[in-house]
Amino acid sequence: MYSYVIIDDEELIRKGTVKKLEILKEQVQCIGEAANGKSGIELIEQLHPDFVILDMQMPEMDGMELLPYLAEHYPDLQLIVISGYRDFDYIKQAISSNALEYLLKP
Repeated sequence: MYSYVIIDDEELIRKGTVKKLEILKEQVQCIGEAANGKSGIELIEQLHPDFVILDMQMPEMDGMELLPYLAEHYPDLQLIVISGYRDFDYIKQAISSNALEYLLKP
């Protein structure tokens, strides 16, 4: 079974994403949630997930800061970005940090 952490400042988005992935509960499990990048890093250090689902716009540490940090410190960690922004700089940062996917929400 694969485990993941979701990092998004919107609780409703976190809960909705976890709920949508419940159909895959035999294959994937959410092991933690964080509302910003700093808290997300702490969870990753403690829980060692297989992949991370993250937002770009968050307080304290946003996705633009978090993505390169994760790429450098956790190069084998798989990253999926879910964002409400089509901003090319965000997409470029996700690509340069080896994110698997950049999905638009809602």
